[in-house]
Amino acid sequence: MSELYHHGIKGQKWGVRRYQNQDGSYTDEGRRRRGFGSFEDRRARREQKRNEKLMRKQVKEDRKWAQKNRALLTDAELNARINRLQKEKQFNDLSKQDIAPGKEKTLSLIDKYANQAAGAIVGAAVSGTIGIAISAHTNRELAKKGYHVKGYDENGNTSKGNNGGQQPPKPKPTQLSM
Repeated sequence: MSELYHHGIKGQKWGVRRYQNQDGSYTDEGRRRRGFGSFEDRRARREQKRNEKLMRKQVKEDRKWAQKNRALLTDAELNARINRLQKEKQFNDLSKQDIAPGKEKTLSLIDKYANQAAGAIVGAAVSGTIGIAISAHTNRELAKKGYHVKGYDENGNTSKGNNGGQQPPKPKPTQLSM
């Protein structure tokens, strides 16, 4: 007997169960494992979702009707609707209070650090501009007093003209035509 027989699924690991059939459909165990359940379970979930959607739609339509026809409501119906709306409002207010401390802290931190960042940016820009102006003024004064300052003559003027120590604009390169 020199033949090798294989009883199983090619590539299947030892101890690993298969939850899909060869056509791609799931076995009963695969459906349970993936949460599909039986056909009846899926139908029941689909029906429940449909009913919930219809109930939300009905409640919305009832509220619209009651808003338009307030005069037709009895005192009991009106009181029931008022109680419901008050409870919903109270619930929303309590939910906001639970969230409010964290939200306030976050907003205060954002405000604090945004102001610090803006101050640092403006400060750097202003100090850079002032620094350039101060150094140009200092260099001009030193040159007037007789010190040798690069770029300034003995009268405090720049050696390239009186433009405050700034470099003249570079000429644009000309294009050569052939």
